[in-house]
Amino acid sequence: MISILEYIATNIAVLPKLKDVTFLWAARDKAMIDYLKGTIDGFASTCARKVRVSIQLFDTGSSRLLDILPAPVPPPGGAIEMDDIFDMALPGDPRISSGRPNFQKLFATIRGEGVGCYVCGPASLRELAVKEASKRGFWVHCETFEF
Repeated sequence: MISILEYIATNIAVLPKLKDVTFLWAARDKAMIDYLKGTIDGFASTCARKVRVSIQLFDTGSSRLLDILPAPVPPPGGAIEMDDIFDMALPGDPRISSGRPNFQKLFATIRGEGVGCYVCGPASLRELAVKEASKRGFWVHCETFEF
């Protein structure tokens, strides 16, 4: 994501058709999100001068939820379902959600012609993103990043 934001920021003059950019970034460790968030926000701010930029971050480290979320209090006469807990935004930055992105739900909100989907991540995440993007006629570019 950072390389794409950097490219847009430095080449915005030669990208006249680019109007909107939505980034979805999933990381297993919120510390990684926190570490790179300043860099991401810096490039996004530069890009936002010419392009509408939206960033949604996903913390997929589910064990962390038990450490940071207060114990849920059920409403009078009601109960809290486990799904309700995992759909909650995490405390702090409202762009950070817990769990994996729901590509079906997220891509359903994107409209327009010439929509592209750049995907980088583990095979299971790429497969889900490509499946949903292809259903909607988005063009797709996949990359892998492995150590």
